[in-house]
Amino acid sequence: MRYTSHFDKCSALSSLHELERRVKEMHIPTHLMLSWVVGHRLTARRDRALVAWAGLAPDLDGLSLIAGADAYGRWHHVLTHGLVAALLVGTLLSWGGKDRLKVWWLSLCAFHLHLLCDLLGSGTSWPMQYLWPLSETFYGIAYGWEFDSWQNFAVAITALILCGHIAIRRGYSFAEAFLPRAADVAIVAALRQWFSPQGTRSLGRETRLFGSATLEGTQHRQ
Repeated sequence: MRYTSHFDKCSALSSLHELERRVKEMHIPTHLMLSWVVGHRLTARRDRALVAWAGLAPDLDGLSLIAGADAYGRWHHVLTHGLVAALLVGTLLSWGGKDRLKVWWLSLCAFHLHLLCDLLGSGTSWPMQYLWPLSETFYGIAYGWEFDSWQNFAVAITALILCGHIAIRRGYSFAEAFLPRAADVAIVAALRQWFSPQGTRSLGRETRLFGSATLEGTQHRQ
């Protein structure tokens, strides 16, 4: 579905109350979890974190709310919900990665996964200007579900379970995207203790190795 002007888009947002509801119902943690899953097989912790944050980057245009509801209605799903922004974000983040090509490619995937989730899980009246600034056309779909729907809740729960499974199997969790390594180790230890007792022993060894390495590094700096 195409929207030829900003006014067509705004007419779908019938009131300020509706706009405020949309802001409050943003599923930022879900986007972060799904994006981390996209890059979870990368070897470097930093690379995995970069891909995770790439999947959250589209919502940077949500900061337009600082300028008021009108600015938010005009620029959210426009400034950073398109192809140009995806290429820019992927390129910038890849510079900070160890495996730059994989970080760039997976960042694009995570970015577009966010856009797909927005198209499906933002209702039928919240299109995006995907080709901005090359085109003023808005793109949307004639089907989907609202923010506060059971479908979005199901996606969030599924993403959480998947992240937990990966953490138990691989020894690191999506929390590594925003928490120190020691905190991530503790989270994985708790998950393995609760849901995978057989993995507790192996994790204990990993934790001891991590602690030893940290101690040695501290002594070396002294």
